[in-house]
Amino acid sequence: MAEHHLKSVERISCLIAEVAASQRPYVEKCCSVCAAPCCLRVRYVYSSSDIRFLKLAGKKRKWSGSAFLKGGCWFLGPSGCTVEPVSRPLLCHTYLCNELKEMMHREDPALLPELMSKFTKISMLQRRLGCVMGNDGYGYQTLP
Repeated sequence: MAEHHLKSVERISCLIAEVAASQRPYVEKCCSVCAAPCCLRVRYVYSSSDIRFLKLAGKKRKWSGSAFLKGGCWFLGPSGCTVEPVSRPLLCHTYLCNELKEMMHREDPALLPELMSKFTKISMLQRRLGCVMGNDGYGYQTLP
């Protein structure tokens, strides 16, 4: 892999770790008491950009190229997400329900703009990685 692609992968990993750390205290307070957590209402959320990043980052395969049949997130366990933050789909970090946004804004008004800026950077870096990989004909990304 080219040096600039490696740097993009490393930067994405750092940004996701920062985002997850910033969100963690709010997610723990808000989501743990929510009657209908978002994770129970989604099915499959890994995008091709997520899968591409995870492959280039050398993460162990816990994702799939097709939807899971289980209702709700396949990785949701009794005490929350079973996937390390950097290996979660970007959507899991970027989707903020109204209650979570309100709590963040109330407790730290600067947090939401900071998160939005980081989400934009992550998306941009993931798009840049798109030119690194091809498609194997089955919908999976492959290294050239």
